[in-house]
Amino acid sequence: MRPRPLILIAAPDGLHPALARVSADPQYETLVVHTGESALRALYRYRPDGPILSLRLPGLDPWDVLSRVRDMSDLPIAVVDLTYRVADAARALEAGADDYLTPGLSEQLHGPMLRARLRRTGDAPPDTASVVEDGLLILDRRMSPTPGSPRRNCPAPAGC
Repeated sequence: MRPRPLILIAAPDGLHPALARVSADPQYETLVVHTGESALRALYRYRPDGPILSLRLPGLDPWDVLSRVRDMSDLPIAVVDLTYRVADAARALEAGADDYLTPGLSEQLHGPMLRARLRRTGDAPPDTASVVEDGLLILDRRMSPTPGSPRRNCPAPAGC
């Protein structure tokens, strides 16, 4: 386990104030990405302890990103949006999000909610599928490069 939990923040440029506070919190390491595709790649490559996903994320549809993250792992997922819509909150929770954060939620609750989710997964490694293929991306954990080794680019079915 890492000395500090790694939080993947997937949000458009210009972080929401609550996300900026999380990224500045010394309790966490944070990795910030700005597109749906980069969120999936970072999830696979860095294996964060929890992602925070903006519903305003450009590129690959944030709902697709949420679905793919949930297909790949049991990580606690927080969804954040600038506005609160009951339909979006219900859809996010039904799609696998564990929390739906909005500016209307007291900012004093963001940190404790994140810590509570991470506490539940703290010592157990995430249950991540070995290979996930959806027509756009192929993520194969068996081919993940190790530090200092050359990156191998070959299709999952053919192997290397």
